[in-house]
Amino acid sequence: MAWQSGSPASPKPAGSPADRSRTRAIAIPEIVLASSLVSIFVLGKTPIGCGSILFSHIGFAIAFVAITVRARVQGLINLIGSFRASRRSNEAADSASAALRGVTAA
Repeated sequence: MAWQSGSPASPKPAGSPADRSRTRAIAIPEIVLASSLVSIFVLGKTPIGCGSILFSHIGFAIAFVAITVRARVQGLINLIGSFRASRRSNEAADSASAALRGVTAA
């Protein structure tokens, strides 16, 4: 049985480019941030010491927290939106069933 590229039954080798691209998408922002910080320190002739290390760690932490918090807030907004939509549809169904029974909704 010959392995043919592109056939649906063909096995993907471990570590294929598709698998590696997902890992790179997560790792690239940290690499870009680290290399830009090193560039700033080198071009600014900043001595590498406690202050520069503290500055770098704060920069990494802010970037990580901003991405994480943004994703969680977006998820919360979506959850609240779906809750409001389901609540409105339940209220509409309740008022429609009350109208069918001849009862006015309060």
